[in-house]
Amino acid sequence: MKGFVNIKRSSLTILIFCFLYLLISLSVFAQTKDEKSSIEILPILSYDTDAGFGFGGKAFFFNQVLTNESFDAILFMSTKGERWLRFVFSYPDFEYRQGTIYPFALDLIVDYDVWIKNGFYGWSNFSPNEKEFYRKGIFETSLLSSFGLTKEFVLQCGFGFKHYALSNFQKEKTLLTIFSQNENHIISLPFLSFSGRYDSRNSFVNPTKGFQTTLNFEYGISSIKYVRSIAEMMYYFPVWKDKMISAFHFAFKDCKADSLNFLLLPSLGGNNTLRGYPQDRFINNTALYCNAEFRFKLYNRLGGIAGLDFGKTWNAVSKIDLSDWVYSPVVGLRYYMDNFIVRADFSISKETSGFYLNFGHIF
Repeated sequence: MKGFVNIKRSSLTILIFCFLYLLISLSVFAQTKDEKSSIEILPILSYDTDAGFGFGGKAFFFNQVLTNESFDAILFMSTKGERWLRFVFSYPDFEYRQGTIYPFALDLIVDYDVWIKNGFYGWSNFSPNEKEFYRKGIFETSLLSSFGLTKEFVLQCGFGFKHYALSNFQKEKTLLTIFSQNENHIISLPFLSFSGRYDSRNSFVNPTKGFQTTLNFEYGISSIKYVRSIAEMMYYFPVWKDKMISAFHFAFKDCKADSLNFLLLPSLGGNNTLRGYPQDRFINNTALYCNAEFRFKLYNRLGGIAGLDFGKTWNAVSKIDLSDWVYSPVVGLRYYMDNFIVRADFSISKETSGFYLNFGHIF
């Protein structure tokens, strides 16, 4: 097996062993901490329209080693071929520093995500007659530093590295033609990241009021030059005390690159953008989408949502218009843990339907 995606079985076994050893070690260590420390370990047994039946585990450790730091780890596998390992170290923790002035914060994020059978629908105005499949693996790591200049305004900068490995293209299909009949395509992209954020939300994990707007720019610094721009706005306000919350999310994404590569372009569809449409259903240079939800309490830690996702992509910013938007209504359940949220959503679109079980609100 080749590239970062095709890790040898022995290496993966060692990685899993180290991960489990870390969980056990930190669990033992946590017993000596004070009442402000916390550990949440949750087994994962799920179904996702794009990933299939899945299993794994999520672990969250707060204030175990340093002071108010957090370790967040996910290990996940699914029947449709997703293999996902995610690790996030934050100092101090996201929720702990929310709404505070702080001189410095550090976030280390490592993502390893493999789709053994990923769907490709084409991009821009170029669309094949039917979906084709290929193997896609992404290894991404970034180190970010942020500065809380006021309780609401945060600046962040950092650097990172992305490694894409594509293989198993279908014969006589579009992707094999694009990559000049090569059975494997590997691309490595170091990048710099800069962002500014105004955030008056009362919580990072489960906001019930407040406003957030973010501008983010990512610059490729390898032989492939690119600029990715993201503008986001989120707004939360209580409709009925804390029992019903109205939440809105607006996102604009654009990518300019000196070589055409659909991996860099914004995509819509799947668990985090347009629920009800397949993952990466719409890929283009410019994308805009919105998510609107009513979030309400049901019983104790259990809650529900009803909402609507809609969006569209274009070849360029100058091509933006108001016609032919796609949309999908959504209903779902939420279970609120102390440090994270378990999310289950069901959505229907004109093309298909989707069920998603994941962690955290979509925004």
